[in-house]
Amino acid sequence: THTEAQITGLTAKLNTKADVDGNGFLVQSQIPAVAIREFLGSVATQAAMLALVGQKGDWCSRSDRGSDFQIIGNDPTQLASWRENTYPASPVSSVNGRQGAVTTQAVDITDSTTVGRDVLKAADAAAGRTAIGAASSTDARLSDTRTPTVGTVPYDITFVAQSGNRATGLGDVPAGIKLRRAVTFSEVLFHCDTADASGNLVVEVRKNGSAVSGTSTTIAAANQVAGGTS
Repeated sequence: THTEAQITGLTAKLNTKADVDGNGFLVQSQIPAVAIREFLGSVATQAAMLALVGQKGDWCSRSDRGSDFQIIGNDPTQLASWRENTYPASPVSSVNGRQGAVTTQAVDITDSTTVGRDVLKAADAAAGRTAIGAASSTDARLSDTRTPTVGTVPYDITFVAQSGNRATGLGDVPAGIKLRRAVTFSEVLFHCDTADASGNLVVEVRKNGSAVSGTSTTIAAANQVAGGTS
């Protein structure tokens, strides 16, 4: 039988062992601290998250971002002590550089045009047509039976008058041209195959044999081939 003191180093070794109490359990003061991850709840803002009391490993949900944040630093009141957890299974990790619950507007599409954004924002079909300047399928202007408003359809009339030597007085083109509906002439151009040696050519437009006011034009010999306008 030997005493504790007779065994070299025994006392030091015994000081490193764990002790048990009278019930056979480890003495609580000798149990090492164990960090237990705890869910701190759900918050809606960053400020609310920074106000949470926790330790490394604890985590919370952010309803405003649709993700979870975990404490990785010693001071949970500082944003740098938190890390946002991302999940590979998520459909997208970010939209327009933003994460979590993101609301995207037409203006966020940076390569779109003003017209394109207006079409995207159009509340109904009428607004969409307005954005691109399109007519409605019920627009009366698209009806095949619609009669054009007088004076709204431009049309060029070419009338070649062939006659003999020009002579003074009425009768150079007695046949005329028949128009079956009312028209408005905005311009009349007269020109000749050959020019007179000298003098002026006076021409005018007549309706049913009567001169039309404002159509009389005097064309000098030098301009008769190029033409004169009334």
